[in-house]
Amino acid sequence: MPHNIAQKFKDYTIQEGLLLYQGRVVVPDEPEIKQQLLSYFHDSPASGHQGRAQTLELISCHYYWPAMKFHVNCYVESCEICQRSKGHAHNYALNLLSVPAGPWEDISYDFIVKFKCKGYDSILVVVDCFSKMMHLIPCKVTATAEDVAQMFLEHVWKLHWTPKRTVSDRGTTFNSKFLKALYRSLQITPSFSTAYHPQSDGQTQIKNQWLEAYLRPFINHRQSDWVDWLPLAEFAHNNARSKATGKSPFEIVYGHSPVISLLLEPTGLPIADDRAKQLAETI
Repeated sequence: MPHNIAQKFKDYTIQEGLLLYQGRVVVPDEPEIKQQLLSYFHDSPASGHQGRAQTLELISCHYYWPAMKFHVNCYVESCEICQRSKGHAHNYALNLLSVPAGPWEDISYDFIVKFKCKGYDSILVVVDCFSKMMHLIPCKVTATAEDVAQMFLEHVWKLHWTPKRTVSDRGTTFNSKFLKALYRSLQITPSFSTAYHPQSDGQTQIKNQWLEAYLRPFINHRQSDWVDWLPLAEFAHNNARSKATGKSPFEIVYGHSPVISLLLEPTGLPIADDRAKQLAETI
């Protein structure tokens, strides 16, 4: 093979019958296939109607075709749901009290009050100020300090250990003597933002805005099933590349992002294959 031709195709390989470009599956020039990929990596609950850059990042991690960026931009800009959501955006100033040294050392807490669903009426939003990773915990607006401490232990502490500092609003829950005593016993120094000021805590306000925009296209018209969408919302956020860090929260905390692929590899076990297809259809 002539050297110039070999150089042109040096990034292409064939693996298990698939043509790969720099390790990514080359998508054939079929509009229906490209449309399916664009729809999945932008519209699906696991993707969550991200912007152009985030959608391109999700697709290009696994697939390649010429002019992919152009097609992604056109698809996202023509998305009616995204166009409607633009009118709900707000800008919040990000005001960190100090620069965190590593993941889950500084944490920001806040509540989003929603409609009732399965016994819950609000969401506890927990954000890592370093990686921007977020955990979403359904709860009640009447949650006591003891309740919040238990939720923290069950959903955050078991995964990320004890933070050095927390930032939160100064509502009665976080200001309670019990929670302050718990922080002292865990050697956490509370750092409260300005009371009830909508821009005082940029980390959680930005995430709250993102979450409301995510839920809007997926919840039913009664807004009574939002609890069911929280795991997918959390995944979509943590798998998206952050403008602030240039990486996804998954990459920063775990060193890599989950592999999302529409290509299902047969296992030879019919029950397992059927289950894999069901899970793929769910997300």
